[in-house]
Amino acid sequence: MIRCAAIDFNNEFHFEILRGVTTHFEFGESFLLHGFEARDYPEPVQNLIEDFEFHLASHDLMRIQYIEHLSRTVATERSIIGLPDEDREMFFMLCDRAALFGMDRIQKQSVLQMLHDYFTYVINTCDFNLVLTLETPHSFYSFLLYRMLVLKGVPVLRLEGHFLEGYSLVLGADFPVEYPSEVPTGVKDTELSSALDRALNGTNKHFQQWTQRERERAPGQSTQQRRKLRRQYQRQKLANLVRGILPMFFQKHHHGIASLNPPMGDFNFRWRMNRLLVKQEELLYYALDRSHLPELSKPYVYFALHMQPEKTSLPLAGRFARQQEAVKVLSEVLPPDWIIYVKEHPNQFNPAFPSNYLFRNREFYDALQSSNRVVLVPPDFSSQELVAHSKVVATLTGSVGWEALRAGKPVITFGEAYYNPCRSAYYCTSVHDCRLAFVKIQEAMPATVRRNFLDHVHILHQGNVLIPAAASLKEAERSGRNVQQDIDIIVSVLIQKIKNLGFQSIST
Repeated sequence: MIRCAAIDFNNEFHFEILRGVTTHFEFGESFLLHGFEARDYPEPVQNLIEDFEFHLASHDLMRIQYIEHLSRTVATERSIIGLPDEDREMFFMLCDRAALFGMDRIQKQSVLQMLHDYFTYVINTCDFNLVLTLETPHSFYSFLLYRMLVLKGVPVLRLEGHFLEGYSLVLGADFPVEYPSEVPTGVKDTELSSALDRALNGTNKHFQQWTQRERERAPGQSTQQRRKLRRQYQRQKLANLVRGILPMFFQKHHHGIASLNPPMGDFNFRWRMNRLLVKQEELLYYALDRSHLPELSKPYVYFALHMQPEKTSLPLAGRFARQQEAVKVLSEVLPPDWIIYVKEHPNQFNPAFPSNYLFRNREFYDALQSSNRVVLVPPDFSSQELVAHSKVVATLTGSVGWEALRAGKPVITFGEAYYNPCRSAYYCTSVHDCRLAFVKIQEAMPATVRRNFLDHVHILHQGNVLIPAAASLKEAERSGRNVQQDIDIIVSVLIQKIKNLGFQSIST
């Protein structure tokens, strides 16, 4: 009998997958964590939620008031927090995603204790033997439950979207996956399935359009571009004021990015948001003033910063979510005469994302450039050009690493990148790892990198880790796929992997 913790199921696509899985196995006491109150979801999702005989968590766990309520009424006994320091620090950083106006460490520790008490109660009640999640949990509450269950040794199945359009990954708690003992080498494009070959070598129109759009939006250094930036910030601040003064004319905003702050009215929320936007704009100009056009003829490492907060760094990069630490490691092992070009994410200073401000400050950019071998590149400079002329690309977990491997460039990663198992990707957690990586990288030939890349894709596909189905409704619709067919494929793979864990199917 399966006693399942289903984490971060939050839309109709997710619940149809869950329905498909639950009809094939006998489920006992289980727990559905979806974060918001059921009434906040569209009606079709509410109906699906009601279909499940789960020990249902239809709680608004985003909000401090409800967390306090659970602590008083459900989890009345204090638990001992046994999280590793790295998980505790990640939880604190994830709290910032929901505390736009700031939280001190004592307040975060209080939230951690209350949620840990509640989840300890749930874990003891349900005695889980399976975790299902449709992406890596990356809100403060879902991350905590997920890590508690992983540390307890509960088997995990998680679905992740992939960089290949129309493909997903089905993973366990750990990644990279283990390669088979006898690894096929020298896989040619013709040996891949026709669909996978088209995905690898065809044009991902959505990705190209997104890249072009992001570059057009990226902040630039020219006087004309700075005027454009000022207008963008002015429009956003005006829109905030209008929404704050006349909230009755707009869709209700749940203030999710400030849900761990004390409750406040719409006007106060929007006014305080505008004050942050002023600081964000000032910081943008500070970063632009310290940026320089790259000299592409020099030997260099291209390090692409991640937009934060996003799951690609929080939590997938662990301690290197503080990205200046990764750049510092690189700078300590850089070959003579090489430099590091660091480019800010084009969306980091988007005025529509005020919480991004919490993950950058002047000290961040000063730390990046503490070495004279690190150069900050303007955000609107072409990432494709930087990849094309680089000796190596470095990233936490980003798509730039995937694109680099496709282009025959070796990659250094500092987090849980889905392409880490590729022989031309070097996952580093220390200066020592990075030094060894550079020894191998300087011997790498583009043709070898490309061959290793194809081997990697082939192995994941053959192992039913990389599957031909979109991981979300939005992606399925965007790529013109049959949504129900994708759901059926995902359900089929999950059923087989659950059977592989030793659970017996009840279907005939």
